[in-house]
Amino acid sequence: MNGKRAPVVEVFASFQGEGVLVGTPQVFVRFAGCDLDCLYCDTEYAKVIPEYCKVYDTGGDVREMPNPLSIDELMKAINEIAFPDPNVEWVALTGGEPLLYPEFVTPLASRLSEDRFLVYLETAGHLPEALEQVIEHVDLIAGDIKLASTTNTPVDYEDIYDFWSVAAGAEAFVKFVITDAVERGEITALLREERWEIIGPLTAVLQPCTPTATARAPSFELLWSLAHEADHWFDSVRVIPQCHRLLGAK
Repeated sequence: MNGKRAPVVEVFASFQGEGVLVGTPQVFVRFAGCDLDCLYCDTEYAKVIPEYCKVYDTGGDVREMPNPLSIDELMKAINEIAFPDPNVEWVALTGGEPLLYPEFVTPLASRLSEDRFLVYLETAGHLPEALEQVIEHVDLIAGDIKLASTTNTPVDYEDIYDFWSVAAGAEAFVKFVITDAVERGEITALLREERWEIIGPLTAVLQPCTPTATARAPSFELLWSLAHEADHWFDSVRVIPQCHRLLGAK
C-alpha cells in the first residue's frame, strides 16, 4: 500500500469506550488489516480489507467510499461528521492496526492537527519503527502490552519493549486486556526486568475483556489481584471495562 492511500473499514462518531479518555466524544477512523490474532478480538471484521469504507453520520445515515482512501477523502469524511458537533475535539485512529500504514498515518495526523483536532492513536504496541514516524503528530497513545495468555500470535516482547522505548517519553498509557486465562504473576514475570522501569511513570489500564467466542471475562478476584500486582510497577493503575459495549455503541 503506497503512502497516499490506505484501507479503512469505517468512520463514525461515538464515545471513547476504553482507557483514560473513557466517555469522551470522538470521531473514529478504523483502519483495515491486522497482523496479530488476539483471543479477545471484538473487531474481527477489521482484519479484512473491504471493498468500501462505511461512513456513519450522527443522524444515522450511512454512505460508502471505495477503498483505499486518500487523505483528502478521509479528512472530508471526518470533518463532515465532526463539525456539526463542536464538542468533538478528538479523532481516534484505531483498527485493525493503524501503524501498518505509517506513511499514510503520519501526514493524516499532521493534517488533523492543522485542522484543530487532537489525535488519539490506539495500537497493539508492537511496531516501534512505525511509531517513530507518527509520534510527532500524536497527542495521546493508547498502547497495549499483549500478555502471552491472551493471543494466538507469539508475543515478541523485544518489539514491545522497543515500542515503549519510543512511546514512554510521550503522552501515553499502557493497556493490558485481561481474560480469565491470565495467570496471577504474568505481569510481574514480564516487568520485573529492570529495563521496563521506563513505563513505570505511565498509567496502566487493566481492561477486563468483553466475552467473545474464544475468550471469557476475568473474575473480580483475578482483576483485584492483577491490579495489586500492577501497582508495584506503575504509578497509577485503573480497571476500566469497555464502556461503549455497556452503552450498546460502536
